[in-house]
Formats: sequence, C-alpha cells, structure tokens
Amino acid sequence: MTANESVSRSEQLTGDGGTDGLRKRISNVTSKLKSFSSWSHDVCNSSCIPSSCDVVMQFPKDAPTYIIKWLNYTISSLESSITIQVCKHESTGLTNLLCSASFHGLMKGAEELSLKKQLKQKYGGQLKDFFLEDAGMYQDVEDTELFFTSEERQHILLHLLNNIRLGDTEKVLSHVMLEGQPIIPKLVTSGVIQQIYPLHCLQDLKKLRKTWVFSFTSFQPLDEVKEYFGVRIGMYFAFLGEYTLFLTIPALIGVLIWLSSGSNQVQDDVYFVVFALLNVIWSTVFIELWKRKEAEYAFKWGTLDSQDDLITEPRPEYTGELMKSPVTGRLEPHYPRWKRNVFFYAVSLPVMVLCHCVILLVCFNFFTFYDFINCGISSGHLLFILKPLPNIFLAAAVMIMDKVYSWIAKWLNDKENYRNEEEYKNQLIIKLMVFQSVNSFLSLFYTAFYIQDFNRLKSQLAVLFIIRQMVGNMKESLVSFLIAKLKQDQGARGITTKNELLSKLKECVSSAPAHDDSHNVPPESESSDIKEESTNPQTDSGVSSHTLSSGKSFKTKLTQAESEGLLPQYDGTFEDYLEMIIQFGYVTWFSSVFPLAGFFALLNNVVEIRSDAFKICMSYQRPAGERVRNIGAWQVVLEVMSIGTIIVNTALIGISGPMQRLFPHLSNIHRLLLIVVVEHVVLAMKYIIRMAIAEVPEWVSVEMAKLEFSKREALRCRLQDQINELGETQAVEMKS
Repeated sequence: MTANESVSRSEQLTGDGGTDGLRKRISNVTSKLKSFSSWSHDVCNSSCIPSSCDVVMQFPKDAPTYIIKWLNYTISSLESSITIQVCKHESTGLTNLLCSASFHGLMKGAEELSLKKQLKQKYGGQLKDFFLEDAGMYQDVEDTELFFTSEERQHILLHLLNNIRLGDTEKVLSHVMLEGQPIIPKLVTSGVIQQIYPLHCLQDLKKLRKTWVFSFTSFQPLDEVKEYFGVRIGMYFAFLGEYTLFLTIPALIGVLIWLSSGSNQVQDDVYFVVFALLNVIWSTVFIELWKRKEAEYAFKWGTLDSQDDLITEPRPEYTGELMKSPVTGRLEPHYPRWKRNVFFYAVSLPVMVLCHCVILLVCFNFFTFYDFINCGISSGHLLFILKPLPNIFLAAAVMIMDKVYSWIAKWLNDKENYRNEEEYKNQLIIKLMVFQSVNSFLSLFYTAFYIQDFNRLKSQLAVLFIIRQMVGNMKESLVSFLIAKLKQDQGARGITTKNELLSKLKECVSSAPAHDDSHNVPPESESSDIKEESTNPQTDSGVSSHTLSSGKSFKTKLTQAESEGLLPQYDGTFEDYLEMIIQFGYVTWFSSVFPLAGFFALLNNVVEIRSDAFKICMSYQRPAGERVRNIGAWQVVLEVMSIGTIIVNTALIGISGPMQRLFPHLSNIHRLLLIVVVEHVVLAMKYIIRMAIAEVPEWVSVEMAKLEFSKREALRCRLQDQINELGETQAVEMKS
C-alpha cells in the first residue's frame, strides 16, 4: 500500500470522527511506521544533534504526537531523499524534526533550482547551471561533503521540503490541505509547525565573526558572506559597503566647507549653491556606478542571467475562493482584484491619510514647543541648556511613529491579500516609503520652505540625523543581542511562554535559594514513541545549570537546535535598506544646509556595517539564503530619491538668501524662471550621465556572451552525439 493509500487519502483523515478519526487512522499506521528503519532511529537524544542536520522543523509544545508521526512519514514517503530524525528536547519541551538530504537529492534539487556550479578547468572553469547528467564536469563533485556549501544545502533542502505536495485533499487538525498544495508552508502559516530554520555551521560562523564582525580595519569578505548567508544578504552588504565608500566624497567636501565658512558671505553663498548642485551630480553618479558594481557581483555569484519564475506558488497567507488554476489545473485560492481595490480606497487610503494627519499634528506641536522654549530662553525664564529639547522631542517622536507606521503598513498590506511574494514586498515598500518619507522629512520641509529659517533647519537636521542613527545602531546591535540572550536564558529554564515565566518567578519568590546539582526531568509525554533523555553537558552548547530550592534544576544546558530555536527570526534586509534610503535622503536633499550631514552619515555607516554584521551573526537565527540579481525595488526607490534631490536642491537655491544676494536685481518671477531653467539643465545632466555610464561593464557582457556561446556549443555537441548514436544503432539493426 502506498503512502497516499495508507495515510494521505482524505476519507481517512476527514471522517465523521474528526480529530479522533485521524488519531485512530494514525494509530493503525503506526505499526507500519515501525517497520521503517528511519522511524526506529527517529527519536534521538536531545543532546546529540547529527552533524548532517541542515534544517530544523519545530513544533509547539502542545503539538499532537500523531501529527508529528504523520508528517514525518509523509515527508519520508513523498521525498525519499530527505532524512528526518525526531528529537524531543527536555529543556524547552519542544519537538524538533532534524532534516537533511542525501547527496543525490541535493544534486536533483540543484538541477531544479538551476543552481550554478563551477566547471572543472578542462571544461572551461566557468559557472554553469547544474545538470545531473553532466555531474562529472563540475569541480569537486567527487567530494560529497564540500561540493555544496552549507547555505546551498539548506537552500536546496528548503526547496525540496516546500515542494512536497499531497495527492488528495486532506484535513490536518482543522486545516484543509488541498490536492497539489505544498504541505510545509501551509502547516507553518496555520501554526501546526511553529517554525522552520536553518542551523548555523559553527565553524564557518566563527570564521565570519573573526574576519568580518570584529575585524574593523579590513574590508568586508563579501564572497564569504554570500557563501554563508546567500546572495540577497551578500548584495545588501555589498550595497552598504559601496554606499559608505562613496559617502567619503560629500563627507570630505562638507567638512572643508564647514571649516572654511563664516569668514565671507559671498563665499558662503557660492559654497551653498555649488554644494547643492554637487549633491545632484554625486547621487546620480553613485546610482549609475552602483548598477555596474551590482552587475559584477551578480555575475560573479551566478545570478545575473537568472530568470523570474513564470509559474509561482501563491503565498501561504493568500486567501480567497477556491478555483481551478488555468495554468496548473489545481485548486487555488482566488481573490478578485476589485475586492483589493475596494479595500485600498475604502480602508488603506483613508488610514494612510489619517496617519499623515497625525504626523502634521506632531509637527505642529513640535513647532509650538520650539517657540515656547525659545521665548522662555530669550526672556530668561528657562535655561539655555533646554534649547535642544524640542529637536530631541521631534527625533523621539519620529522614531516612535516609524515603528507604529511600519506595523500599520504591514497590517494594511496583509489585508490587501496579494498573491505573489514579490508583489507583496513591492507594495509594502511603497507604503513604508510613503509613511517614512512624510514622517522623516515633513518637519524639515516645513522649516525650509514655509518658515524659511535655515539656522533652525540646520539644528533640527543635526539633532534628528545624529540621534536617530545613534539610537538605531544601539537598537540593532546591543538591544537585539540582549533580547536574544534573555530568550536563550529563559529557554534554559524551560520558559518559552509568558505564563511559564510568571510561574517560574513565583516559584523563585516563594522559595529560599538552595544548592543542588540535580536536573529536573520533565514529565513523560503522551506517547512513549517520542522519548526525553537527559542532556549530556559535554556535547551541548548553551548555558550552565542552576537549581531551585526544591532541588529541581532551574537552568539546563541547551543543544544547538534548542539554542537557535529560541532566537528571533531574521526579518531580512527590509528595515536595513529603508534606513539607508532615508539617510540617503537626508544627505542628498539637505546637506547643502548642513554640510556635515555626509560626514556623520559616513561615521554611522562605518559602524552600521559591523553592527548589522554583529546582529545577523550573533542575535538572530540563520536566515535562509535567497538568490537575486539586484537589490530589487530599492533600486527604483533610489532613482526616485535622486530625482527628488534635483527638485529639493534647486528649490532650496531658489528660496535661499544666497540666491537673493547673488542676484539682487531679479524679480520673484525672474528668479522662479531661473530656478526652473537650472532644474531642467540639471535633469538633462542627470540623463546624460545615465546614458554615458553603462549599467553592465563590458567585460561582464563579454563573459556572458562566452557563456552563452559555450551553452550553444555544448547543446550542439550533445545533439550531434545523439544523432551519431542513433545512426550507429540503425546501422547495426540493418546489418542484423
């Protein structure tokens, strides 16, 4: 009897008995499960994590044992290349499935993903899409341990797991699994599986910490970062490094202007106008040169010629009426576009307008508070030391509203119910950029263009810029690290929920401290098939053990799987890109007023590179690797910000005192016409620069052409060999 016949048929899982029926069916299958050698070795000592384990699948504490058995059997039956071990951890009480894949399964997945691997030197030595039938052509393919990096193994394994599909519609607990629907993503979003996370390779991670996180005087090892975390994260740090390097230009010019200003008014006016125009040129040149560098990295990392999938799975969170897909013929949720549009115009848009009204209210209160403090200082009723207080208040309000609006934007985006992950992310970027731009720049625009007080704008920008960056770096590195350690410490005490934390605290308060080296053995689970065993301190990685007055162990050592499972999941580079884009706006839009903006941005980013590296290596679970060609929609956002640089800087020139002092005889209309002409000239310069700098370097284009030629030659040779083989076969048949 096949897996689909014994376990996966819907009539076995969706009978009148509901969950009880499922339990009975699974209990009948359990005897069959025992005949499989894999299940006889499933239950492992919580202290012994297999060296081949790449991905951990974690279940909640209250997960029924029969569900874990069913999923284990289903995966093993439908994807035989995946090996699973079940581990019940005594410290946290959580059950993990420790997953790995055979070398043949990894090669099969690599072919499905069109993963690029390096050919042997006698075949050219280039990167080439992996084909299982040509496996012997690839460098180091004989070494099954080193041919795939740990990131590639995890990427392939997650692909294999996420593409396991049931043959029939089934009901798992209260969740309906459609025919042909991927099992794992559905169970994760429905809460049956608590989380899935790749395990760190401790040896490689230790090396990265030494050569990257704590190596402040060396360049980033971007190739190693890409090899360990994947192309998406490698591309972010490449962007951050290039952006930081380019910031040395406005930083140096800004410092020189700041040092030489104040002695001559005409000279200061010229500096103001020239620096404003230089910001426009610098932003354009940086974006175009980054495109070239981005193409180089994408080529070197084998993603430049990758194609978007024409057939994409719906997001697991995507809901709607079940309809047959015209592409795959499977039942899929369908959500009409008109419903999304109705929600956008009836809910999303009004909420966004309301949020912007709140921002206006905060700005109004800020300026009222600012005038109150200044009047109090001028009259002698308040101390001069209170002068920066309104700007500090504004910076705090902006950071708080950033968090609130991020949550609102994600909620609205979820409710709009987008089908594809890429579309979902792009729409979220648009919402967040609208929120964050208004929140970050509205007060500056009000000061610059309504009040037209450049001294106030300078102090406001300085405080907002510096405080926001300092707090952001502390929050990203120190706070996230402390939170991660606190969670691991609680996990060592068997605390994974707030209720468990309260009960442990009550136990501590009600008991006097005592010393005992015994360990607390949790009660047995509902099934003896999944056992809990004592933790072996010699093979664990975690924290040391302490005891309660009752003699029970209050703190035990954690295995690597337990320890990393308690860490928060890395949310990706979304917030990091957003932070850099807002900083880019501060530097390019207003540094003509505050010349030191580029200098402070440079200092921040030197720290930001290491703090982001610290965060991802020390405070979060290992993220799953992703393959991308570029930085995606953020490239478009940069282009929009660059156009905004032209508009803002020419407007600042037009309303500023330097413009009036340099051209005192011009009327307001003539001055406006002059600014419009300057704006169009600068736009033309931007277009010329863009056309003059090719997005892809010539050597990359040549290498891409060589690869395409070699592919065609290989295909021609293969076809010729097949023709020759067919001719030889026919000749033999004719002779016989």
